[in-house]
Amino acid sequence: MVRYVKKSYSVFGIFVIFAILLMLPTNVISVNPLSLLPNTASATTSSSTTTGSIILDSVKTTSGTVSSLPYQITLSNVNVGTGTNRLLVVGVEANNHNVASVTFGGVPLTNKASTFSNNDAEFWYLTNPSGTGNIVVTMAGSTSVVVGAYSFSGVNQTTPIPTSITNHNTVAGSPTISITTQYPNSWVLDSASIYGGTTLGSPTCTQQWNINMPSAITGASSSSVKTSAGLATCGWTASGSGDMWDDAAIEIKASGTVTIPGSPTSLTATAISSSQINLSWTAPSNNGGSAITGYKIERSTDSGTTWSTIVANTASASTTYSDSGLAASTVYTYRVSAINSVGTGSPSNTASATTSSGTTTGSIILNSVKTTSGTVSSLPYQITLSNVNAGTGTNRLLVVGVEANNNNVASVTFGGVPLTNKAASFANNDAEFWYLTNPSGTGNIVVTMAGSTSVVVGAYSFSGVNQTTPIPTSMINHNIAAGSPTISITTQYPNSWVLDSASIYGGTTLGSPTCTQQWNANIAGAITGASSSTSQASAGSVICSWTASGSGDMWDDAAIEIKASGTVTIPGSPTSLTATTISSSQINLSWTAPSNNGGSAITGYKIERSTDSGTTWSTIVANTASASTTYSDSGLAASTVYTYRVSAINSVGTGSPSNTASATTNPISIVHAISLSTNSVNVGTDVRITGTKFAPNSQITISYDNTTLGVGFQDNGYSTVPLTITTDSNGNFAAIMSTLVSVTGTHTISAHDASANTASQSVTVSPRVYIFPTTGRAGSSVLIPASQGNGFAANSTITIKFDGTTIIPSASITSDATGSFGGNFTIPSGATPGSHTIMISDASGHAFSTLYTVDPNAHAFSAQSVVTGLNFPAYFAFIPDNGPGVDGSGAFMVNEKNTGNVIVFKNVNGQFVKQTVPFVTVPNLQTNYETNGLLGIAFDPNWAISSASQYVYFYVTRTVSGSTVGELIRYHAMTDSSGNIVEDKSVGEQLVLGNIPAFNNGHNGGTLKFDSQGNIYISTGDGWTFTAGQDLTTLEGKILRITPLVSPVNGKLYSIPSTNPFVSSTNTSIKKEIWGYGVRNPYTFDIDLQTGKLYASDVGFNTWERIEDFTTAGSNAGWPNYESPPYDNPQNLTSYTAPLYWYSHQGVEPQTGPTAGLEALSAGSFYHGTIYPNLQGAYFFGDYGVGNIAALLPSSVSPSTTDPASGYPIGQVVPILYGLTDAPIYMQEWNGKLYFMDLNGNINVLNYK
Repeated sequence: MVRYVKKSYSVFGIFVIFAILLMLPTNVISVNPLSLLPNTASATTSSSTTTGSIILDSVKTTSGTVSSLPYQITLSNVNVGTGTNRLLVVGVEANNHNVASVTFGGVPLTNKASTFSNNDAEFWYLTNPSGTGNIVVTMAGSTSVVVGAYSFSGVNQTTPIPTSITNHNTVAGSPTISITTQYPNSWVLDSASIYGGTTLGSPTCTQQWNINMPSAITGASSSSVKTSAGLATCGWTASGSGDMWDDAAIEIKASGTVTIPGSPTSLTATAISSSQINLSWTAPSNNGGSAITGYKIERSTDSGTTWSTIVANTASASTTYSDSGLAASTVYTYRVSAINSVGTGSPSNTASATTSSGTTTGSIILNSVKTTSGTVSSLPYQITLSNVNAGTGTNRLLVVGVEANNNNVASVTFGGVPLTNKAASFANNDAEFWYLTNPSGTGNIVVTMAGSTSVVVGAYSFSGVNQTTPIPTSMINHNIAAGSPTISITTQYPNSWVLDSASIYGGTTLGSPTCTQQWNANIAGAITGASSSTSQASAGSVICSWTASGSGDMWDDAAIEIKASGTVTIPGSPTSLTATTISSSQINLSWTAPSNNGGSAITGYKIERSTDSGTTWSTIVANTASASTTYSDSGLAASTVYTYRVSAINSVGTGSPSNTASATTNPISIVHAISLSTNSVNVGTDVRITGTKFAPNSQITISYDNTTLGVGFQDNGYSTVPLTITTDSNGNFAAIMSTLVSVTGTHTISAHDASANTASQSVTVSPRVYIFPTTGRAGSSVLIPASQGNGFAANSTITIKFDGTTIIPSASITSDATGSFGGNFTIPSGATPGSHTIMISDASGHAFSTLYTVDPNAHAFSAQSVVTGLNFPAYFAFIPDNGPGVDGSGAFMVNEKNTGNVIVFKNVNGQFVKQTVPFVTVPNLQTNYETNGLLGIAFDPNWAISSASQYVYFYVTRTVSGSTVGELIRYHAMTDSSGNIVEDKSVGEQLVLGNIPAFNNGHNGGTLKFDSQGNIYISTGDGWTFTAGQDLTTLEGKILRITPLVSPVNGKLYSIPSTNPFVSSTNTSIKKEIWGYGVRNPYTFDIDLQTGKLYASDVGFNTWERIEDFTTAGSNAGWPNYESPPYDNPQNLTSYTAPLYWYSHQGVEPQTGPTAGLEALSAGSFYHGTIYPNLQGAYFFGDYGVGNIAALLPSSVSPSTTDPASGYPIGQVVPILYGLTDAPIYMQEWNGKLYFMDLNGNINVLNYK
């Protein structure tokens, strides 16, 4: 067996590892492809809710009696662990008093569950504690007390304890409690206390502590893990007949146990005016396990073809929204998406509505006027206007005018319904108006005066009146000297009616009104009461006056404006806009409200901004939803001129803009800093580094403990994404790194720019150990893969404990100089079914704990060789014949990359037997290294239909005119007289596609696959160019798609499908054969013929491996700009598609053995068989450096979670098999099982039993 060694290429300044099939660099920052799963995960698909793993790091107890102030008991030197998402829980059981407070290192804990009736049972908690400290429990008085402290990791930090419950019994008995958990993979903790000498035993949950204080109290605690949400019951058996008891239970929620919410339903859109549409919807039935915190609202003006976000997050659970500031007579379409703590769900149904036309007008109709007059001289001082008809029109209003001399009005009713007073002038006489909106029918108007008086009453019945503000304006006037009544009122709205009510003393009469007279009644020697009206087309000043007989007399006058329904317009322009610079990122605005509000109150302002002195405008606030005339615009670029304008909004719509105002933000004050997405991680965890206020447009270098990470294409074993980090115009940047294999403790991450500005942050790194499997039978073996115990002391003996008892492995385990190790240990043969704690530690006290589930019915995957002795095999494929198997007979061909032999194996009674002659020996191969020579193989999809279609396609590298090129060739097959499948020499080799640039030292891709339409796809590598991936003028670093032809057309044996993404490009340099791009070395990919999905296993560079999605034409995987998902696509790559799944090298890459320093994502096959349970539709893949197989679950079954560093969704993966050697390289499904190739010349089958 030939092994390849590292070889330096100075032209790139990198190390290249040559393996038989893949070329990969070493020593990169990474996370195990399977370590992103909890150690408690099994090899079955999960529910649609994502899950996390809670780890119980430690339990510590104490007990005693507190008999004097301050009634405290101390649990000393409690270490809360170093895992991520930590939680400290303290359980307390007492007899005479309850708990007053609990602290850890002086930090107070929060009470979550407390039952104090007979005894006391409580839980207190603290999120994300750190270090070692004393727990001090202060009781409310003298009592015996039991204290227990749990240290967990992997706990949800937002809602660590979502559920709690208490129970007690005042008579003798045994403690029991039931709690209904809300989330999967939660822990349930039970805290029970019982009186006197009674002891507790036989817990139905796993006992954590059980402490008896004779004649005082027994305090006990138990726990259970609930893989699914539901009812959990924990109980104890008390000695004798038991005694009075108290019990408390809590649910501890695992980190990551929520998903995005479902879609809202029943969305409706209702047009309110020419500028407003109201939305209403029903919240999704599935909130994803986390409360809905808001909604994203989108709007379309082209019936849903394109969408704009009008509210990114309402930050409210309200299911209604008013969209204002719209254009009149316009169709708007909407959709709404729910938001929870995980992210934004899928949109609702769409709903549309059309705004009304711009300025609306209304018409007030006076239906009837009726009057009466008289003198009321005795209680109840009432005068009645009988049989008044309120009218039948819409939007009705009843107005009653009253004029009197000696007293004012006490009340007015219509049919017993009270009216509302709007205007009253009672100085010399009395002149008043009262009103009632939307009256109906016929009834009596009864006016009750405050005392004896002469009185004139007139009733008006209107329709077409605004019902919200029927009388927006009123005015009164009077004169204590002789004269003629007059009144002036300024109306606010067009098409209003003005009513005037005048009263004058004695025998004076009134005449010649300037407005239209409605009534004029003289009660001789007492009073003259008169009323007039006018209808105003436009808002403004109205004067109504009368001419008094003689010289007149003292008088009172009242007037009201009656507003028509719908009589408003858009408002005028705001004025006096000013812009004031506050800082390098903020400008404050101030303006004066428009003098004309359009007949409707200003409800908000539209604010626009321009960066080109007003040539183009962008809306920064569509509607402030406030009448405030100030606004602060923040998040601006430094040293930039911004121009603003403001428009007012009322119920009709948005008015014209104000004057413009400009201001320039201050220059940046360089106070550079970095922050981390987390300051506490396990080895290999990705961390986002965010930098602010560095030098603008400057390259950034990242260091870890003074070791510089890779910049550009330097290869020092670890790097960042993006590979080249550059600040923006404000000096800000974001990058992602993977925490290096390093000893547990505090480390320093630093960033510095080209101007020598430097900032640092510390990060606490904790050990991490990956074990496989995490579920098995008692007595079974558990593997710690090579170098996948990390972060421990160097050259230290490793101790493994099972539920606190030391396990002696068959071979001692010692960490290497980097603090890494691997090994095996055996689960005790007497281990009981259920969850158990495995603690792994070194001699210096660094420790990592995880859970192992003992299941007597556990199944497992295993590998079995079915073919051996191959000479450098590269690819293989099953022949799609009409044999007896589900997928054909089981015959297959395998390519030997260097010899060029295509060897045929036939299935003979379940044994794969080698055909005596090869199908063909492909000549003239360029076979120096790695992915060179005879590579991919694929059979014509019509093989079984017609012998004329029995073509076998190959991808090869050759030397043509002194250059290395890739070629797609094919041979026609036939069966010779001995029954052998061989090349049809009468046809010979046919070149389908040639002159694909290739590299003589590998990185050439090589996989071939047909889709269901007969198109063939070809993966090509970048040939170590580091530029080809984004270059559309070359076929390197691409996924290609062409359609093979039976005979040449225009000299070619292929055509280009019309749906290829660049087929219509007028740029003749762009290669139309390209389907997807931005890849490095996609050695394997697969097409799911059931769903059309195309996933590629792309070999990484320094730090990450990734699985990419090329289902959509034109997808760009981002290489060489990005090796793993960046934060927010900082380089704005066109059509960038983040990978489906990725993992980093740190903590995964073997440091010893035949694949030391080697990490390579290899193999890739969709699975649709039934032999492997719950894995239908999964994408199987592996890493031949690590020697493992895993399965990426379909998102329809197990939705992606959100990666905390990049913010991108990342698929869920389950481990399948570990401990392989130089495998898997390539993988295919046949007859419900997966077959894979290794570098040692074998083809193996993946069995499940």
